Amino acid sequence: MTAEVAAVSVLPQGVLLVRLANRQEWEGVDADSADFLLRAGDSVTVHPAALGSFLMTGSESGHRSIRVKRVR
Repeated sequence: MTAEVAAVSVLPQGVLLVRLANRQEWEGVDADSADFLLRAGDSVTVHPAALGSFLMTGSESGHRSIRVKRVR
C-alpha cells in the first residue's frame, strides 16, 4: 500500500507515529524509529514482512525502512 503522510509525531516512548491521508495510523515498533525522516506530504509504502509484521519505506529515505504496527 502506498499513501501520503498527513502528520508525523514522536510519542513519549520515543517511537514514531505516522498518520496517513487515508486516516490510518502506524506506530514504529523500535525506539530508533524516531530517527526515520518523514514529513507531511511525503509518500510512504507499507508492505508485509516476515511473521505478520510490516515495513514502512519513505520515498525520501532511499532504501531505509522501519518496522511498524497499525494503530488505527
